[in-house]
Amino acid sequence: MDEQSVADLVEPLVTSPPEGPPEYVATAGRTLARQGSVTVSVSESQRVVAVVADGEETFEVELASTAEGLLARCNCSIGYSGNLCPHSFATAFVIWDRG
Repeated sequence: MDEQSVADLVEPLVTSPPEGPPEYVATAGRTLARQGSVTVSVSESQRVVAVVADGEETFEVELASTAEGLLARCNCSIGYSGNLCPHSFATAFVIWDRG
């Protein structure tokens, strides 16, 4: 089975965020995206890498399509363990908006 693109995998996140993460995580991500805080450095069908400015700090985010689904990594305290964080959501919103 072919892996889906990152854009396909983020669609459900941005159209109806999952119940797992607290609501503020998705809301904070949307705010960061709207503020122009996301700089995408790699944009491939199967992998996206971005830097997200959050206050005075910057965080590195990777979203990738794997056989298991969406892999989200960020070097913040929430995203480090693979959990969806505001920075991952912000990157997802930017990728979704690009179409």
